[in-house]
Amino acid sequence: MTNEELRQLAAQLRQPSGEDGLKTAELMRDTNASMIRHAISQLELKNNDFVLELGHAAGAHVSWLFDMCPGIQYTGLEISPLMHEEATKNNSTHIQNNRASFHLYGGSNIPFEANTFHKIFSVNTIYFWDNPIEMAAELARVLQPGGLLCITFGEEAYMKHMPFTAYGFTLYNTHQVTDLFALAGLTLIHSPSANEVIKSKTGEEITRQYTTAVFTK
Repeated sequence: MTNEELRQLAAQLRQPSGEDGLKTAELMRDTNASMIRHAISQLELKNNDFVLELGHAAGAHVSWLFDMCPGIQYTGLEISPLMHEEATKNNSTHIQNNRASFHLYGGSNIPFEANTFHKIFSVNTIYFWDNPIEMAAELARVLQPGGLLCITFGEEAYMKHMPFTAYGFTLYNTHQVTDLFALAGLTLIHSPSANEVIKSKTGEEITRQYTTAVFTK
């Protein structure tokens, strides 16, 4: 891929839009599935949990949450109007049943009151946070005391070999993520990692290294 193609791919991964955004959403659905399942598996979902996801993309995975625990209340936040629209369409039944809601936001202030959610998770969004300290503080603010926050991300050692990450990505390792959320007053419980062979977003087969950092308040 040319530098301009890599730049465009990075921009779509950050905020899918237009026809290319729909293609990017399909790509993310396929390549991120195991990372999303990894995050969800760490949430310890219980009936009546209020669950927040930051950056749900097209929301094809939301039904997995309800398969694991039908009694949760799911809320999704997105910066992409296209992904908000797609997730709303893909989860119309859950919305009609008043079990799920989807909201657009500006990427900084989370539009909910303090101590609202029992569980929060986000997969492959941390690279794009314009103000990581502020976002970590916002996530801590809306998490209930004793709640769980799961942040799933590709480890820096793997991500730095992806050519598109040169364009607008901030890369992290587990220690850096732990330190970031410690500043927000959250405590790391554990940080399970996994490796898998996937076809990358530029088409070649690679071994992906990723981690879900699990915090409590």
